[in-house]
Amino acid sequence: MNPHTHETDDNNLIRDNNIIKIEQVQSQTINEKLTQKFYTLLELARENKLLLIIYTSLYIMVFGNALVFPALPLILVSLCNDDSARAAELTGQYKFFNGFLSLFIIPVMGMVSDKLGRKPVIVIWSMVVMIDMLLLLHATATSNIYLFVVALFVPVFSMFNIYTAAVADLSNDESKAKNFGLMFAIFGLGMVTGPA
Repeated sequence: MNPHTHETDDNNLIRDNNIIKIEQVQSQTINEKLTQKFYTLLELARENKLLLIIYTSLYIMVFGNALVFPALPLILVSLCNDDSARAAELTGQYKFFNGFLSLFIIPVMGMVSDKLGRKPVIVIWSMVVMIDMLLLLHATATSNIYLFVVALFVPVFSMFNIYTAAVADLSNDESKAKNFGLMFAIFGLGMVTGPA
């Protein structure tokens, strides 16, 4: 047996063991970071249950929108009896009125939430969106294109500005950056997991 071959095998074994140890340390570090983030979220929930409710509600809203809106053109084509020109026209009208009406409705919703409070507006609007989703389901099942397009307008005036104001109200100077960072991370998570 060649002693040089034995020495090379030992070096390879040592190198492989070192690589395994490095991978284990990296994996442990990632697990520790994830665990730390989870405990940070739990600590936040203990500190302020309303923030947890806002974050959960925001995630559900964004997840639902991200789930439905990529399929919207296909749903409209099927409701228009495979007339893609009519579906494109309706999509364009929807997008135009979405932006135009948001310009007026969102400031009004902000003023209403300032007067009534954030919680009542969030609860009422969540119920309105739930009823609207049932209308969308009914419109799709009965192929009622007009009900479908009208029902699309309700969630357009989303609660994002109210969520933002609520997070600002519930945050002090030390936690404001953390709370807003978490809010936008949850928004991004909803956008990614919805279509997936």
